[in-house]
Amino acid sequence: YLWLAGELTGNMAETVHAVLDRVRMYWASDSRKGVISFRSPLEIWAENPTFLLAEVMFFTWAALTMKHALRSGGRFSQLWCAALLHGLVTELLSYTLPDVDNFWHFRGTAMLFNGRLPLYITILYPCFYYTGYAAVSRLKLSLFLEPFAFAISVVLLDVPYDILGVKLLWWTWHDTDPNLYDRTYYVPWTSYMFHLTFASTFLLILNTSRALLTYGEGEKGEGATSRGGCAGFVS
Repeated sequence: YLWLAGELTGNMAETVHAVLDRVRMYWASDSRKGVISFRSPLEIWAENPTFLLAEVMFFTWAALTMKHALRSGGRFSQLWCAALLHGLVTELLSYTLPDVDNFWHFRGTAMLFNGRLPLYITILYPCFYYTGYAAVSRLKLSLFLEPFAFAISVVLLDVPYDILGVKLLWWTWHDTDPNLYDRTYYVPWTSYMFHLTFASTFLLILNTSRALLTYGEGEKGEGATSRGGCAGFVS
């Protein structure tokens, strides 16, 4: 990474250097927090009981979707794993890129990335993505239309979550960021655009990579190499 940053020039070099500096800053800021830190559920219940209930709901939701994915196998297990990796990478990048580091989460029972990322946020992606895909796959749409229907289903799941979350102080957005200026019920429209673009691209890449990597392995593509390749590539 340091070699790459040294070879780049102009705006791209500044961006790479900024990301590397932010990563070093976070890791050096508080060594006690490290990779993961924990907090008492009783303390959370005293400060914000709805947040604790949300954590329990998402962990339960994730467990149910994972059980269904393991039972179904094939593309469903691939999508669940890919959504988890995709969510983790996306969230970690959002804390290292200054342009999108414009929100702060309430501290939950388990926090990642030096106390910035609640653990439940990483499993939110499999919850939304897997539920949306399980519903859309029933429509038997073409590979071209399926990603867009999938993205709309993800946004429909996200709308009540965003509205309730910001109202109940599960997180907060920066008040003066121009990217977050246009809002409805205090939720920036860019939040919904994020889910629309990322979800549609996610499934488009997953379907394409799965079709290429599982060629000749049958309809479900049960090969272990193809499953790992699809999940890793799309994330």
